[in-house]
Amino acid sequence: MKQNLIAVVLALIATSINAQYKNVINYPGGRIAISHDGNNYDKDDYVAAAMNLALLEGTGLKSKLVHFDHSNHLKNKDSQYMEMLESVTKGVRHFNIDSTKIFDVQTQLDAAIANFKKEAEKSTENNPLWFCIGGPMEVPWQYINAVDPEKRKFITCISHSSWFNEDHVSPPEMTHTWEDIKALGVKTIRIKNQNKTEWNTKKENVFWMRDSKNPKLQWLYNRNAKKTFDSSDSGMLWWVVTGAENGGNENAGWQDYKPILDAISDNEKRGLPENLTTEEKGFKTIFNGKNLDGWYLKIRSRDLELAKKVFTVENEMIHVFGDSFPKEYNLNTGANDTHGLIYSEKAYSKYILRFEYKWGDRIANNFDKWQYDAGVYYHVINDKVWPTGIEYQIRYDHTTSRNHTGDLIRPSGADYDWFCNEEEIYLHPNDGGKLYTKKHWLHFASPTENFNALNNKWNQCEIIVMGDQYAIHKLNGEIVNMAFNLEPGAGIFGFQSETAEIFYRNIRIKEFDEIIPAEKFLKE
Repeated sequence: MKQNLIAVVLALIATSINAQYKNVINYPGGRIAISHDGNNYDKDDYVAAAMNLALLEGTGLKSKLVHFDHSNHLKNKDSQYMEMLESVTKGVRHFNIDSTKIFDVQTQLDAAIANFKKEAEKSTENNPLWFCIGGPMEVPWQYINAVDPEKRKFITCISHSSWFNEDHVSPPEMTHTWEDIKALGVKTIRIKNQNKTEWNTKKENVFWMRDSKNPKLQWLYNRNAKKTFDSSDSGMLWWVVTGAENGGNENAGWQDYKPILDAISDNEKRGLPENLTTEEKGFKTIFNGKNLDGWYLKIRSRDLELAKKVFTVENEMIHVFGDSFPKEYNLNTGANDTHGLIYSEKAYSKYILRFEYKWGDRIANNFDKWQYDAGVYYHVINDKVWPTGIEYQIRYDHTTSRNHTGDLIRPSGADYDWFCNEEEIYLHPNDGGKLYTKKHWLHFASPTENFNALNNKWNQCEIIVMGDQYAIHKLNGEIVNMAFNLEPGAGIFGFQSETAEIFYRNIRIKEFDEIIPAEKFLKE
């Protein structure tokens, strides 16, 4: 009986606390968009971006988020960019945010503009868009400039800093200011400078996060990079969710958000959020970002210790050639001892493989147009350094500034049918492509300008493979190559070290039990 009474009392206390903080929330309706920089200058965004994701979860308003971008300073500083990636990618996972609404401006600017335009043009008087701008104005200006002028009046842009972010320009990439945004016909509101509130507070005031039993709050506390706990940009979102123009609180701080964060569950949903589309569900991560569990190494020298130097794991990436190239690498000989692959332990047949890559600065060879060369082998049945399988080529020809990522390579022992135009560049047979009958090993992808080469930006790659039926190569959302009647029709896959420093990350896969007709993917 006593235990039952204690349980009832605790439940009443929890209900009372819940009701208290819910009464603070006075959401005005509409939808939410948020933009952060953090990849240059403003280290407070490390924690503010994570805090905004936590607040959306804690207030129960994450379904109202239609756009969230980060790293919107167009002059990137890589060390800060990596911090923003951690804040956002882990924040999305910790607080169960729909990842389809998240955009990395450094790699997805065009997609971010398209998404903002799509969402903004849904706006009406009764369904406005609240746009919290926590960085320079250039990228937000590009978003709004793309929107139908008739719809801009339903966008309210919120700022809280009257000088640095609003007036910050850095030609030629960044030339637009807060005044330029005003001129586009949106509504603009500058609330009180949140750096002067308890959103920027003494660290000891939030030690309750550091000392919490909830690992999510511990993580959130540790995202702070300043001498004070500065999540000042989150004050804009708080102003919106507490009423906006109808009494939104611009004088809040840690005392206000503490009960909301304390109520967040420490149970973390694994994998992708449940509100993703059917096409996005079913992917699983196969590189854990911490070590190479589930993978094994092969290298030309057969020296496993050397292979461990060539393939290292750091900041949730596989870093190839991350050291200073010691003499033992036998470089610039045309027979580098470091040619190798990191192979999956499991074999696959019908799947979509997604990953990202970017080039580094180091060159591991003295070649000409093949200086930046790597690749992903799939359907591998003989795991040699030069395996039997099919290759999704990753290459940039710096002598002609031409992309070759997505090219097909057919090593000895593998085969497929390939269709091309008269210039021997991929062209689907439905579009007039002719079956290529020459016995050549390299088959060029269709040309595209949608790629990142030596600019420290990531490329998003996708390989769609359906057993022995067909393979589709995609680069940054575009289909660039395709093969039919594959031999082999199943096998492991491997990521290559070859001629230059390269980074791989976000390696994930979705398997299928049955063949999906190629037309489904060609229409997307």
